[in-house]
Amino acid sequence: MNSKLKMGLGLGAIVIACGVIGTQALKKPTPSLPEKKLFEVADGKAGKAGEVTVTEEAMGLAEIKVTTTSAQRVAEEIKVTGTTLPTTTGLVRVTASTPGKVIGIRVRLGQKVQAGEALAVIESPELARAQADLRIARGRLSLAQDRLERAKRLVRLGSLANPPLEESKAKAIEAEKEVHEAEHHLSEEQTKLAEAESALAGLGSELRQSKSDVEVAKKRLDRASTLLAEELISKQEFERIESEYRRATTGVEVSQSDLAQGNARVLGAKSRVEAAEGELKLAKKRLAVLATGLGREERTLRSNVLNERELSGLTAQIAEARLEVQAGQERVQLLGGNSSEASNGGVITLSAPIAGTIQTIDLSLGEVIDPEHGAMTILDPSSLVIQCFVLSEVASRIAPQDRFVSTLESNELSGAEGVVTSVGVSTEDRTRKVPILGRISSQKRTLRAGAAFTGIIRTKNLNSRLMVPIEAVQDHQGKPTVYVSTAVKGTFEVRHVVLGLQQDGKVEIVEGLKAGESIAIKGTFYLKSEALKDSLSDGCCAVGG
Repeated sequence: MNSKLKMGLGLGAIVIACGVIGTQALKKPTPSLPEKKLFEVADGKAGKAGEVTVTEEAMGLAEIKVTTTSAQRVAEEIKVTGTTLPTTTGLVRVTASTPGKVIGIRVRLGQKVQAGEALAVIESPELARAQADLRIARGRLSLAQDRLERAKRLVRLGSLANPPLEESKAKAIEAEKEVHEAEHHLSEEQTKLAEAESALAGLGSELRQSKSDVEVAKKRLDRASTLLAEELISKQEFERIESEYRRATTGVEVSQSDLAQGNARVLGAKSRVEAAEGELKLAKKRLAVLATGLGREERTLRSNVLNERELSGLTAQIAEARLEVQAGQERVQLLGGNSSEASNGGVITLSAPIAGTIQTIDLSLGEVIDPEHGAMTILDPSSLVIQCFVLSEVASRIAPQDRFVSTLESNELSGAEGVVTSVGVSTEDRTRKVPILGRISSQKRTLRAGAAFTGIIRTKNLNSRLMVPIEAVQDHQGKPTVYVSTAVKGTFEVRHVVLGLQQDGKVEIVEGLKAGESIAIKGTFYLKSEALKDSLSDGCCAVGG
């Protein structure tokens, strides 16, 4: 029987003693009242146990209220028993996110922990490297931000664009110098060409002179030959003239060789002049390009465009540095570390992901662990799965989201509620029953896996039942009793009834009452005390058995 109903029925014993005194003030003896008839009703059966009559004044003082009963459509309730099992989220396996050495264990077996509480401390070299990279990335970001602030100050002072302008000016001056050098080189090569051409002309004159000398020497040699034949000159004279002729001929050959060399020197000088002219053109073209760039830099300075370009470049550097910092933070967090600036040393604290009880500890001090092996397991006893088995014909009336309600009173599951999560589609081999699973929760932290569960499943199926307020039912020595209003005003039939399910402050009358009958729903303590008092004063125990 429900605790509320038992409490209400039990309080009747308290009012028995005071009923004798209190009712004397409420009840006035009336000779015309009918004689009470008392009957025996067997335990667990329904039926009339007697009558009780009160005056109209007593009904007002006791605030007795009468209402007509009617059938109501209420949810079906199915009684079940089962056990609690841990859920997939209620039993958590804690692992390290990166390999490392265990340097501290903060909990013990069976200890209750809160979500976020430290379980163990691990030293990870990989995390230490990731934290070092993160610090470097943060340093780059800070440096880029400092450069941007400095550039902004220079922009305000109008000096940020001066270095590029000065560089352009220096390049233009260098180009002008190269043009002057190219012009000087060309002039030198042109002078050398003129000298070579002049020398060539002199060599031509020498060749002509040598040829003239050969002709003169030839004529003298011919004349000397005639004179020698006539013996007009000596042979020595003839040989001297012949020797002069040969020297003249040799002079022509030398002059011709010198002339050829002079021609070669002229051709080389002309080639060098052309090269110098090309160098001069290139130097002038480069000077023109640099002069154009210099003019653009000067215009840019006046329009402050260069400042904006420099600032944009620095802003891009900051954005890139921020991306590096973000990537570093994500890597550190992925490894289970702290990405704050103060973090260092590659130390990881394993924390409890849920509140619960430590079930296993699978590590020891000094051991090197990795993510493949679990460190601890934690059971959350506040969220459990109820598993029960029912007959297949009963299972057909149960559906997911139907309510579970515990009916145990002295158990850790007292007051726990939940919902059906699944209904099996086939019977279990051993019991030939259908498994029902449901999630149940409680505010208590003492729930454990394997606890016995006794309760009801409240389905969505509605049945017509005769329901009355719990306050309308009183306990007459262990027998649930209602007070049915009769045709005689102020007279109530004391009737034992058989109770059924209880929902939302009402209880079902399975036997002993029909829809349409009127019963007292308030002031029933007074009616109970009157009925018990009258039965005792008559020396009979029919009322209440």
